[in-house]
Amino acid sequence: MNAEIGDLFLSGNDQKPNLLENMINTQQAANIGMNYFLLIIQNNPDLICRFSLNKEIEFMNDAIEKISGKSANCYTGKSIRSFGFPDEFLQKFEAGFDYCLKTGTVVETTMSVHEGFLTGKHFHVTFVPVSDYGLKINGLVTISRDVSREKKLEIEQQRKIEELNMLSQKVVSKADKLQNVAFIATHNLRSNVASSASLIHLYTNATSEAEKDELIEVLKESNHKLSNTLDDLLEVAKINETTGNQVDIQDLRFEDVVKQIQNLLSPLLSESNAEINMDFQDCESIMYNKIYLESIIQNLLTNAIKYRNPERNPVILLKTTMVDSGIVFSCTDNGVGINLNRFGDKIFELNRTFHGNLDARGVGLFITRNQVEALNGTIAVESKVDVGTTFTIHFSPAKV
Repeated sequence: MNAEIGDLFLSGNDQKPNLLENMINTQQAANIGMNYFLLIIQNNPDLICRFSLNKEIEFMNDAIEKISGKSANCYTGKSIRSFGFPDEFLQKFEAGFDYCLKTGTVVETTMSVHEGFLTGKHFHVTFVPVSDYGLKINGLVTISRDVSREKKLEIEQQRKIEELNMLSQKVVSKADKLQNVAFIATHNLRSNVASSASLIHLYTNATSEAEKDELIEVLKESNHKLSNTLDDLLEVAKINETTGNQVDIQDLRFEDVVKQIQNLLSPLLSESNAEINMDFQDCESIMYNKIYLESIIQNLLTNAIKYRNPERNPVILLKTTMVDSGIVFSCTDNGVGINLNRFGDKIFELNRTFHGNLDARGVGLFITRNQVEALNGTIAVESKVDVGTTFTIHFSPAKV
């Protein structure tokens, strides 16, 4: 090109001024284009960096000043490892960097900073290989976009979805329980009504006073069972009605509640020679509904005495333990135990009995589970036949 320009000067060609003018205009246009390009980069809200092959920063646009408060000069010529980023961030950055260089392809990833001056920030990072005229990669450009707001919205949306899923599960669970109650009510009430109708028919056709008196007693017993069934179903319905609603919460001492129940059950305790031991040192009190807590502990104690081993006096240990997610309450007895392999999945179902006791109605543990779950707790059981049983309740922190 220089020889051609010299020839033009020597030959005195009339096109010489036009060619020179075009070259000057072309150079000026190139300079203007480059300045415009740099202006776009410098004013781009995304953080744009050029790195050497050894991960040193060769250029960084002014977006860094808005992010860190420091100018780009504080970063150029330094390695990405010079700025105190946590190892997790550096490892992910270098993995994207190395893969981009190795494959010569554009790599995109999302990175979060959990330590340092960018704590809580989330970036969408694009790694772009840079080559000399398309022949050999001699560096890399990263374009980092702050997506913290979008990430927070995504996290909030996910939290709301999880809350809706939990609410949906509670609704389904409540519907299942109410359906179960409705089924039991239909079955039991129909049986009692049919039995009463049959007894009345027999009474009408009885031929002697003695036979009528006997049928009256049977009818009274049938009505008593019907009354018990209605009471049980009303109690269960009452618990289900409060599930998910605000209930009265107060500070309760476990020992005070147990002593109150001991006074109530004193005839049963004396008759069975039951010994109740308490270990509430780890957690002496709980924020809970008073009626529920009294009912839960009373049902567990009554159960432990009712299913005592006839060969030994019942010994019951009530204990509390503090854990990160709440309070654990356990009731351990030395009774007859339960065959969990056979009955494990039925223990907390309504109208389930396992030992043939004449006064057992299979309601206590069902009510206990419902009362525990009504305040977001859980109940579990461990048992060995002829050794004893432990019921463990995990009380979730109460929302006052």
